[in-house]
Amino acid sequence: MNNISIKKISITDLSVDAIVNAANDRLMGGSGVCGAIFKAAGWEKLQAACNAIGHCDTGSAVITLGFDMKAKYIIHAVGPVWHGGDRKEPQLLYGAYCRSLELTVENGCHSIGFPLISAGIFGYPAEKAWRKAIQACSDFFGKHPDADISVVFAVLDRSILDLGKNTLEELAPQYILAAKSDWKTAICRQVTTLLFSNVPSPISRCRRSAWGTSRRRWRTSGSGIWRADAFMLTGAGRATAST
Repeated sequence: MNNISIKKISITDLSVDAIVNAANDRLMGGSGVCGAIFKAAGWEKLQAACNAIGHCDTGSAVITLGFDMKAKYIIHAVGPVWHGGDRKEPQLLYGAYCRSLELTVENGCHSIGFPLISAGIFGYPAEKAWRKAIQACSDFFGKHPDADISVVFAVLDRSILDLGKNTLEELAPQYILAAKSDWKTAICRQVTTLLFSNVPSPISRCRRSAWGTSRRRWRTSGSGIWRADAFMLTGAGRATAST
């Protein structure tokens, strides 16, 4: 199932099939995300592999082995340097993401870790970079619904993380991967719907036998906290049982 998540983590610590290096067109090791990936993979080995390829156009991507990294592959995506947006920067950034995802599928991978490409020393505004990143992933999933790819964006800055999550909720909520900590909330919401979808609110008195149990009654002040067996479903009012 295609999905997208955003985590506050170093990209080199992700457990994914492939990670994306924010590369330059000469595929030379550098600083920032690029330097961290080269260091984790083994600088000499990764640089030799990149030298064998030699070049990558801006807006595209190439792939090498991951060497000493957890990831099997490293995809080197070349994003644009920001010049104000009138030099096809959005199209080039979109292309870098799409080509990375294509390489993911072509090499049998089902999980990929991205940095926020071009948003570092290349100067691409973070909000615009997020919108183009999420758009590219969403469009790719739309064209490849059976690709079964988990996309993870790895960032280190809390404000960038929050900006990304807000953008994801706005542009592609259907692909959000819920964290384990959200499961309880999701289950409670489902139970609320199943138990009380046909119950008028507020309720003054009703027999619990309406749910096929005993003849105990329920009363509420407002339309809020319901207790049903082991479940506590919270809201604005209070509900108590009476006999």
